Amino acid sequence: MLNFFSKKKLTPEAKEYYDLSGKPLAGSTPVSEASFVVLDTETTGFNVGSDKMLSIAYLPVTTDIITPSQMKSMIFYRKEGVINEAVKIHGILPSDTLEGTDEADIVRVLLQDLAGKIIIGHHIHFDARMLNEAFYRIFGARLKNQLIDTALMATKEIEAFHKTGYANQRPPLLDDICRHLDISMKDRHTATGDTYITSELFIYLCAKRKNRLQRPLTLADLQPTRLK
Repeated sequence: MLNFFSKKKLTPEAKEYYDLSGKPLAGSTPVSEASFVVLDTETTGFNVGSDKMLSIAYLPVTTDIITPSQMKSMIFYRKEGVINEAVKIHGILPSDTLEGTDEADIVRVLLQDLAGKIIIGHHIHFDARMLNEAFYRIFGARLKNQLIDTALMATKEIEAFHKTGYANQRPPLLDDICRHLDISMKDRHTATGDTYITSELFIYLCAKRKNRLQRPLTLADLQPTRLK
């Protein structure tokens, strides 16, 4: 786990990422002026700091347009492959990661491609913590991006998933929403598949919110957060 009280010298890559990221956009910013990217990772497990990213995919979107040709996806090189329960879900084998791209090279690209973007994902804070760990470990950077969680958006825009007041209620899984909305789950549990599905969901939820509010959306309407 990261020690957030420790200091690490910023690399040139980290400084450039900070410069390009700038300050968080104000809530009054029209969504048409923001840059969004939907992102998903597949990992060896759910322990940030000990588990590692195996693959990542991300896709620039607007609140009403998906351009699949802009999807980027990469598999991380891992010298020692992991065979565990997670493999049964994402299907990434040691033979795949042995042919992957060096982690530092991928993170260097991510620092450039994600700078200044608002990152969208389903339960995105886990992916964000994984990115933050890698950013800091390799280049001394903290994740500065604003984040939008489609799971939380769904609890406000889809009646079946509204909050009930039940203490143990959790935001819906992507599978739950796909089944409810009859969204295709083709390539589910792959980084590219989940990124595309989440992109479709994000556009649907934005349309629902715009219709509910009866006006153009601002960034505050999407309730972005940041890692604490």
